[in-house]
Amino acid sequence: MSSGELILIAAVTCFGLATARELLLTHRWEPSHFRSGLRVFHQSILLPGPVSQVPMPKSEWHLLQAARVDSRRLTDHEILFLAPYLTWPSMRGWLRYVPDAHQISARGQLNWASLGLWGCMAFLGWPFALAMLLFAAWAYGAERLRFSRILHEVAAEAGRLTTG
Repeated sequence: MSSGELILIAAVTCFGLATARELLLTHRWEPSHFRSGLRVFHQSILLPGPVSQVPMPKSEWHLLQAARVDSRRLTDHEILFLAPYLTWPSMRGWLRYVPDAHQISARGQLNWASLGLWGCMAFLGWPFALAMLLFAAWAYGAERLRFSRILHEVAAEAGRLTTG
């Protein structure tokens, strides 16, 4: 085996281990995993007054598919969520309410596993890799729109629940 082949095998193995770790942390809803990472989405909305608890995001129903929103409440002011446009999300989300500022924000951290999955398709040839890159960009854009919609819907519901 040549040194180039060994380097390729080592790189693929490292990527596989990193992907497995990320999938495990996401599946376990590990708070530190959802709060950290490469932030690729951030949006905030001011609320008219304080709220005691951030409302949970709701799943949306489309003509062709159920666009589910999986979420877990950490505290009254924090919710972790996944809102995949396809089968696996390109971002993991964190809704957070800041009581002092009466502000709710949504952050999206990049899921390296999905990015790497699309990147591995490059081994199948450049035309296929380009098509997969365009598909991944489209899915990411659609997911950004969903994150924004989820934030606005949660903020609207929280605005109806304001106590001040």
